Amino acid sequence: MSFFSRKSSEEKRGTVNLAHPKDPVLAEWLGVQNTLSGIPVNAESAMTDATVYACVNVLSTDLAKLPLIVYQRNEDGTKQRAIDHPLYKILKDTPNGYQTSFQFREFGMNHVLMRGNCYSFIERGASGRINRLLPLDPMCMNVVGLGNWEFGYVYRGPDGKEVPFMSDEILHIAGHTKDGIKGVSVIESQRDTIGASLGGKAYATTLFKNSATPGVVLEHPGVMSPEAFKKLKKSWEQRHKGVENAHKVAILEEGLKVTKFGMTAEESQMLESREFSRAEIASIFRVPQHKVGILKNATFSNIEQQALEYVTDSLLPWLRRWEQSINRDCLTSLERGRGYFVEFLVDGLLRGDSKARGEYYRTLFNIGALSPNDIRNIENMNPIEDGDSYYVPVNMQKVGFEVVQDDQEEVESEMEENQEGSERFYKLAQASIDRILRKEDSFIQRARDKFEGDKLNDEIERFLSTHSNFISEAVGVDSQESIEYVKEVRELFTQNQFLVDDFRRDRLKRMVGLI
Repeated sequence: MSFFSRKSSEEKRGTVNLAHPKDPVLAEWLGVQNTLSGIPVNAESAMTDATVYACVNVLSTDLAKLPLIVYQRNEDGTKQRAIDHPLYKILKDTPNGYQTSFQFREFGMNHVLMRGNCYSFIERGASGRINRLLPLDPMCMNVVGLGNWEFGYVYRGPDGKEVPFMSDEILHIAGHTKDGIKGVSVIESQRDTIGASLGGKAYATTLFKNSATPGVVLEHPGVMSPEAFKKLKKSWEQRHKGVENAHKVAILEEGLKVTKFGMTAEESQMLESREFSRAEIASIFRVPQHKVGILKNATFSNIEQQALEYVTDSLLPWLRRWEQSINRDCLTSLERGRGYFVEFLVDGLLRGDSKARGEYYRTLFNIGALSPNDIRNIENMNPIEDGDSYYVPVNMQKVGFEVVQDDQEEVESEMEENQEGSERFYKLAQASIDRILRKEDSFIQRARDKFEGDKLNDEIERFLSTHSNFISEAVGVDSQESIEYVKEVRELFTQNQFLVDDFRRDRLKRMVGLI
């Protein structure tokens, strides 16, 4: 008898449940795996389990919502967004004509979790430029060895024809793998655990569907006539049935007794078993229980820490899989050599609460690691004027960057010689001078570290072109006086005087004379 000539009782009635086929040959052909619980499990049936669905949904949407950016690493170790690279807009906005970046990555992550692999065809133009990323069905893809440790792909299309692809034509993101090449789905490796959960759900559904256990039994000492029985039943239901009649006083006559039925031991054990299955499935996907609605062990004191652990222990490994696979398949070796790479932005998920962020920013600001605008950028706020300066305590200085330690005394001395005024004016002028010199010091330090030769001269001109306006506003002098000061500073720059110990002292004298 041929396979397709078999007729089960379901087929005779004209219906076949493809998610739970009874025929073992049909089950194998459809990719459905039988389990120890007797419940067949495949990707479709597994997604009917609430915990499996929640885990897949959490991981897929969290990965999809993070910005995926193409960067280029600079020679000095810094990085910048490669907005001119063709892959930048494809990953950030739309990989193809019918999916957004969010939809593409959510769809792909579903494939990795449920099927073990995510495949996309890399469509390139004549110049090798990537035009589109087109998702492919992982159930129709096969990885083949080509010899010499090289691999290719064969895809079976809807028409049944097989189409070969080279490795540089396919973006392949694999999950946990046994052979180092093709991923194994969570559903396949943990089908018995998921099958037990599905079996518990089926049992609970049958129990509540077919159970005839009443909530309350009325016991009468005598024998009631059919009319009396109907009358008593109707009267009781009218007075005590429904939420609006809950907790009303019951008046019993003629020796009537009330017996209330509670949950049986079998039902209680069944509920405990289902709760254990939910926690077990969440641990398989490495998703914290509070993420799937299990709040038994969650408190206000630890929920935030659990959220951070979810990012670092659960989500981050998947992000690295995606990043490294895209870098390997979508960037050429030449592009990787030029410093191009792909990276998710996870800073927003790792911020913590406002108090922890404030302590973090304060610490890095006080050691000169972050400027005000650096902090505002992390917090997704617009920059402010003069917010790019870095500050350190006055009792600290950079090794090799000569700073006159008695600047404060010299400011006071110069001010006493050149100014006669109130103490208030003296303090305001002193603060303004210090502000100008600190801005110049910050620029000098950054320029010396990053530029040299013509590039250093260009950077100096760019800085000084707007510096006179800043000086006029800071100390309240007219523009011509500030321009003269800038000219003098430009001469010091031109003569490389910033390499000399007296450079800051010379600027200090000129600034005091300006006021």
